[in-house]
Amino acid sequence: MMTAQFAIEAKTAVATQWNPLVPVVLSFGMMHAGEVQNAIADEGVVKGTFRTFGEDAVLWLKNMLEQRAESVAKSFGGTYASSYRLGTALLNDAGAVRAAAKAVTESGAEVQWLETPSLAGEDFALYAEQIPCAYAFLGIRNETLGIVHPLHHPCFDVDEHALKIGAAMHLSFVLEGLSQEDEV
Repeated sequence: MMTAQFAIEAKTAVATQWNPLVPVVLSFGMMHAGEVQNAIADEGVVKGTFRTFGEDAVLWLKNMLEQRAESVAKSFGGTYASSYRLGTALLNDAGAVRAAAKAVTESGAEVQWLETPSLAGEDFALYAEQIPCAYAFLGIRNETLGIVHPLHHPCFDVDEHALKIGAAMHLSFVLEGLSQEDEV
């Protein structure tokens, strides 16, 4: 019961206490409690992810999750323990994006720009904090083959023909980066 109540309260807090103009994603991908159907579980585990832009938002979410966990545990006479792996938003460098777009076009692929920032969680963001980077998605959808499901969907698949395009794109990007380095 505690795990379900925690998930409901955390999602409710995001829906009612967070500024709706600031993007945030909070999802719980795993909840587990108990082993049998006719006994109250002695332990529950909830695992998930949250994503947003900016350190203030990350801290608000972490504090809200802690407050909800403590409140729910207390109301059920239980305890809680938590752990977090806090990341950072992935921000592309404008110069690296221009170089990547040029490389993509030269490799014969098509550039499609995201209309809004993506909240995709990615460790690549840690690199982008240190050096100029450009992160891109490679289209792998193929309706003819039935490859239509998004990443993290249980039926996700990859059109392996796209990997050849991706390899050519990366090679072009490396060569473009090296040629720009020679100009500096």
